[in-house]
Amino acid sequence: MPDIATVEEFASFLQSDLDAATANLLLLDLAEGLIVAEIGEQDPWPAVAKSICLASAARAYVNPDGLRQDTTGSTTAVFNAPAGVNGVYLTAAELAALNDWVNGPGGATHGKPQGAFPVAYSWPDPAQR
Repeated sequence: MPDIATVEEFASFLQSDLDAATANLLLLDLAEGLIVAEIGEQDPWPAVAKSICLASAARAYVNPDGLRQDTTGSTTAVFNAPAGVNGVYLTAAELAALNDWVNGPGGATHGKPQGAFPVAYSWPDPAQR
């Protein structure tokens, strides 16, 4: 199964020089794992998955401690990190975009339909007891 994004794409997304360090690969792997858990393995990966994978890994790279605000001297930086969340995570908007890709605007174009019935279980036949 192909990776959603490569380390080179991640470096380009961050506009930074990155080597193929384990930490950078781990961020991409963690972001990919969250996406796979949401929409399953895809081949090829949709563009929305690549953009979300890169954005999620970049959040963890730029703000690994999940800081909401940092002050140095008279300068204050405010981050968009949700309270109590650090590391790699998917935002509500990203989850919605992935689910929109799976379900499509008019139903199930790529995966299972939203609100699908659960797997049916048959009642045991009382005559076979």
